[in-house]
Amino acid sequence: MITFILIFFAGVFKAFSDKLKVWDSSIWWNLPKDNWFYKWAASGSWLIKWKLKDGKPIPNTKRLWYYLWLYKPDNKERFFYSSTFLVMFTDGWHTGQFLMRSAFMFAVIFYKPILILEPVWLTQYIFMTVCYMIGFTLFYDLILKKR
Repeated sequence: MITFILIFFAGVFKAFSDKLKVWDSSIWWNLPKDNWFYKWAASGSWLIKWKLKDGKPIPNTKRLWYYLWLYKPDNKERFFYSSTFLVMFTDGWHTGQFLMRSAFMFAVIFYKPILILEPVWLTQYIFMTVCYMIGFTLFYDLILKKR
């Protein structure tokens, strides 16, 4: 049962991420631009992962020691790994994506079939898809929608 709850929440987190991309049709549409949530979640918040100069990312010219000199980000990072595996701490969209993937991963870990109907793989797929779609639709089209 926990698998289906986690898949429901994966849909919720996907709805959150997607709704941030259509800010003007979300419940947050009238937030003031100086609000912390607006800065963290609105369009353009992806810039938080980079060091900025005059509102634009500063280009990176060298490979970095903490990537073992193997990877060179296009721009200077705001903090170590802010453009790679710690990107989920930089803005709302990446946080939502991280939470969605985490819900899916934990759903796999805790998976135990319920309602053993033949063929099992098909019935489980249908149940999981319905759980995901309910979570996504409930939040995207109802809860997070502009009123």
